[in-house]
Amino acid sequence: MLNLLVFVGKEGFGKRRSIGKGQFEVMPPDDVSRIFELDKPNAFVSLSDFIPAKDDPTDGTFRTFTKYGKLGGEYAASGQPFKRPLLMIAAGAVFKAEHVKPFYGKALESVAKVDSHIIHPAFALAVPAKI
Repeated sequence: MLNLLVFVGKEGFGKRRSIGKGQFEVMPPDDVSRIFELDKPNAFVSLSDFIPAKDDPTDGTFRTFTKYGKLGGEYAASGQPFKRPLLMIAAGAVFKAEHVKPFYGKALESVAKVDSHIIHPAFALAVPAKI
């Protein structure tokens, strides 16, 4: 899990990562890694916006919002640069979970009219918690 956080920090995180925003450094690794060693977690906190998968936990506290995504690259100039609106759960949501996984959510298919192969990755990085 720590390696994943280091990777995300180098690549950037969030909607403006393509222009160099959202980068961070994990320092010092020994201190940060302890957050993933919580004894008997019974919940998780999402670090990102996401759309739950069919089998993801449903008992939690969260806010929803509508995301109006845009396409980049050659699709940005296609005349149809927008993805379909998506109802998402905002980062910071807390869900009860019997066995906490490193991430939750799913990838959505056919989110743009211009090309049915375009997907939207709607996954949340999860931090174990006790509630």
